[in-house]
Amino acid sequence: MSEDSLDRIIAKADGGLFGAVRDGEPRCVDGTTPCTIATESTDCSGQTPPKCTLPTDAYAAVAGLSPRVTAVAEPGAIQAIEDPDGGQVIVQVDQGAPGNNALAVVPDLELLGFLPASTAQGLTGQFLDDDGLGAAISPAVATSMGDVGSGALARWIDISEGVPGSAFTDNGPAPTTLDGGVWGLEVEVTRIDRFMDTFIAGGENATDWYFAIAGLTMTSAPGVCEASTCTAGNVGAGCSDDGDCAQSISLDSTALSVGRSRPDISNLTEAGSIDIPVLAIGGSNGLLPLAGRFTPFGESIGPCAAPSCDGFTARVVDASLPNEAFPTFGGVAGGYEVLIVEGHAHNDVVTAEDDGLNPVPPALADFMERNLE
Repeated sequence: MSEDSLDRIIAKADGGLFGAVRDGEPRCVDGTTPCTIATESTDCSGQTPPKCTLPTDAYAAVAGLSPRVTAVAEPGAIQAIEDPDGGQVIVQVDQGAPGNNALAVVPDLELLGFLPASTAQGLTGQFLDDDGLGAAISPAVATSMGDVGSGALARWIDISEGVPGSAFTDNGPAPTTLDGGVWGLEVEVTRIDRFMDTFIAGGENATDWYFAIAGLTMTSAPGVCEASTCTAGNVGAGCSDDGDCAQSISLDSTALSVGRSRPDISNLTEAGSIDIPVLAIGGSNGLLPLAGRFTPFGESIGPCAAPSCDGFTARVVDASLPNEAFPTFGGVAGGYEVLIVEGHAHNDVVTAEDDGLNPVPPALADFMERNLE
């Protein structure tokens, strides 16, 4: 990572990002002085580092998917305890006057207005199922929970109720390159009643985890491309657009946490010291549908020194054999196993029923038996 990018990350952490998010305008490190990247040396003169931080959204709002939308799952989940699939979901019901319902009056919830009158489970399923509206916007919410049923109120057909064959989409064979997407025959493996409980259980529920977004940009630096050369970010590198110059910290923050003595911002320095076995799991219909997406992490960690490993097999034996999408990992001998479950969506890896057809629990059990005394 370039010195310029490191300066920009520090400027964000020390006040620039707070001011830029608060005001919706670029700010110097003091969080109050207006600036532009082009004029930052003058705008931010006397400040350390003299870099301009660009604004970003405080919370996720991808194609209308905002905290307000995800929060709607909570009253629906509470209703579903006693009325899962009978009456209309409360957020669609008028309160006191026609049109006075949550979807009509709360900003951002008009997105859910495209869905028909539904039960509590019906609305949740239509939005969060892997074939639903929300999953189409953000695969991070996708869960294989069944299919929508018909009636005056759209109800939900749970996996225990005989899901129609139309729900089992065949996404084709496994890709052979890393730019490939989802693949395989989809499954329906998660019970909607148990899944909805995650929105009301514990101090922080499932929707809380996806709210904040500004902080996630703390360890990235924007770039500027001028005349095919990066003038901000990866300064001096060749480029065709600003994105080519942007940089971010991924698995190793040594340049920042050690080189700049800022472990308070990010302290990812021990990947090479990880010498224990690792099991990675993804779904072929999820965010990480290809085993090769786990290759960079496998290459970043140290050799396995556990008794279950043989002491010489690499974590990643060959990143291109048989192909980059499904490379050869060290497996048990090398202490790096990657399981891609065909048909599973993003959440299914942790929410699918343990019904004898789910390969995740046996894989975890075998892994723990080998490595726990």
